[in-house]
Amino acid sequence: MRREHGRSRVAALLGVAVVLIGTLSASVYGGVPDRIFQAEAATATVKIHHYNLCQGNFFCGPPGGTHAGAKYREGALNQLRWFAATDRPWFISVNELCMADYYKLRRDLKSDGVFQLASSRHPLCGPYGSAVFTPGGVIEKVKRIELPNPGLECDKDECRWALCLWAKTNAGPMTVCTGHLETDAVVAPKQASIYYKEARAFNAAGGPGRRLVLTGDFNIGPDQLPPEYRNLVDLVQMDTDANGDPIGTYPTWTGDGVRSKATKHIDYIFVERGVGTPRPSFPYCRTPEHVTASDHCYTKGGWEF
Repeated sequence: MRREHGRSRVAALLGVAVVLIGTLSASVYGGVPDRIFQAEAATATVKIHHYNLCQGNFFCGPPGGTHAGAKYREGALNQLRWFAATDRPWFISVNELCMADYYKLRRDLKSDGVFQLASSRHPLCGPYGSAVFTPGGVIEKVKRIELPNPGLECDKDECRWALCLWAKTNAGPMTVCTGHLETDAVVAPKQASIYYKEARAFNAAGGPGRRLVLTGDFNIGPDQLPPEYRNLVDLVQMDTDANGDPIGTYPTWTGDGVRSKATKHIDYIFVERGVGTPRPSFPYCRTPEHVTASDHCYTKGGWEF
């Protein structure tokens, strides 16, 4: 979620992202095998994960915890590594990620990746932003989308961006995007509309047959999304629990460390409606044993062709 002011930023926020591509050493956690998809499969299920790791907030930690900072940063990373090793996603979107931990994940996932800077001097971790990892594809091209940030000075405040890339996969060419939108209920829908239009245009520029994935922490519920999002299907499954409460993605606990039921649906994995077969999944944090080191649930879904 997160919005803070007053910290110094560098000029890199004007559009400079770190693009790091390569194959690195195996992870001690098992990692994700190189090119995990089957080349000869009759059908392919493209697995997509999205995480907000809450690394930009001082209060991030498990239920009942204290403001322990770096200790729980590593806990969030370990959960991401575990999910990646067991579910073997093709694409992983991450919001609120320290750049130093981006390097760690890129190594451990054995994956190409792209990082987008949002804050250059965060007091907890220095450079900080969002990323997309592509263990199931090869990056071809990157587009950074500058979102409107009214009232903010991007050399001092955290400004919001979206990030898209073209990826070559054995299921065909794809465009995969991540975005971390503002907490303001007026600004976020406007940012979501620009995110959608820019991502659509970038996807179309890649030629016919390219499939589009939009992910991210939008900080708004489904009823606040712009109408164009009706053209997409959300792979993060919605429902109500046994008590009749909504199953959401946020918050897993409150800022004072008290366990909270996640009833707000603000994290999304969108795919194109009418293309392939969507395979939605519930967020991971629905029961007390789903301890997470973030205030967001971890989300995933599949897209079958």
